[in-house]
Amino acid sequence: MLLSQNRSVDRIILSSFERVNGKKMHGALRFFLAYTYLCVYIHRMNSIQKKLIADGVDNVKGFGYPSCDKTNILTDIIYSKFLLYMLKKKRGRGFDKDIDGLIDLINAAK
Repeated sequence: MLLSQNRSVDRIILSSFERVNGKKMHGALRFFLAYTYLCVYIHRMNSIQKKLIADGVDNVKGFGYPSCDKTNILTDIIYSKFLLYMLKKKRGRGFDKDIDGLIDLINAAK
């Protein structure tokens, strides 16, 4: 589940970070918009997704990355790889919709 509760709408929103009026968006502006989107998304996340993120942060910190938090685990290249691996291992346990929403969000933030 992404921000709009509709994956196709969210893909349109996230793809709009790439181009505005047909012109490639400046990297800093694209990052700012994507970061803002992630912050709003994290605020509206359900409790299962929040728990998955918290577990991921704990796992990454356990591997010696103390600066990992609930926002940069979705955007940082190294942290998000840890989270993706963890989420893929948890598939098939009844929370696939929530896991797939987080995986889509991480892939869109790349």
